[in-house]
Amino acid sequence: MTHKISFIDVQEWLKNNDWNYISGVFLNTRSALEVTCSRCGAIRSFYFFKKNSFNCLCFEKSWKSLLFSDLQKEVLTGLLLGDGHLERREVTHNTCLNVRHCRKDKAYTEYIGSIFEIFLPPHGISDQAVFDTRTQKIYYSSVVKTRCLTQLNTYHDTWYKNKIKVIPNNLTLTSVVMAFWLADDGHIFYGGKYFAGIKNTKLSTLYFKVSTQAFSSEENQYLISLLKQRYGDGFSLGKENVIFCNQSDTAKRVFRDIDPVFPLKRKAALWRVPEADLNNIARTIYPICPFCAYEKVYKNGSTKGRQKFYCRSCKKQFYLEGKLNAG
Repeated sequence: MTHKISFIDVQEWLKNNDWNYISGVFLNTRSALEVTCSRCGAIRSFYFFKKNSFNCLCFEKSWKSLLFSDLQKEVLTGLLLGDGHLERREVTHNTCLNVRHCRKDKAYTEYIGSIFEIFLPPHGISDQAVFDTRTQKIYYSSVVKTRCLTQLNTYHDTWYKNKIKVIPNNLTLTSVVMAFWLADDGHIFYGGKYFAGIKNTKLSTLYFKVSTQAFSSEENQYLISLLKQRYGDGFSLGKENVIFCNQSDTAKRVFRDIDPVFPLKRKAALWRVPEADLNNIARTIYPICPFCAYEKVYKNGSTKGRQKFYCRSCKKQFYLEGKLNAG
């Protein structure tokens, strides 16, 4: 049974899309209503069955001429390193950004959509079901697909050669770039736990890998050099052309760097880390001595269930939540 559209539904849709109702009687979806744009005041006739293509000219001009902000540029770079890709059918056509994730990660997809909201079509994020002939299964996903933009043409020319994604020579890694790259292709493993198909045999350590099989070994070596410049040693290239971070101290520096952009809890949900292990991972990543800012600290018992840490540099103890009045 289909839902019958009411005049209240129409008014709510108009209000949410920056239109104000003026006059007209709504009898069915083909009834003409007189509306005005809340941004520029333009008056137009509105038909509800054409709502997917109903935008004011002031809106069309805004996203066509609007430049990417610094945040959008960094997020775009991180997505292109990860699961995002650019579509451009012909040289004379403009380019659109397409990001697809499984339905379980829809909250993450919506977060990406909110960053590029002004460049999205009216329907926003779409849910799709694709039948895979290889596995004979149906896969459900959420897709963010922007409009075709002239602003993305230069990115396509930089990131694609003969329709194959390549790493540009002027790539710069920032906290935002790293956060979205690892959110897409990162795999975490911690303290003997089995996360994302990796077995870690050492307790109380944190490592991760980045799935970079789509890039050549030369491009991955270039990425490793950029990672070492930002975070220090500890990165290597595995047999399957995958970048590993095999030093726990380096991994901690990476997670501390990206945490203000992409909180640990959000990453844990994306990487399928069990909720019960979240606190243990946090204790592994974040203890830094509040007295001298020394990174190498160690567990030193507990008081009333609160874990204490000991700094070998200044010889003082502290809690994860703050300083402890003890020498």
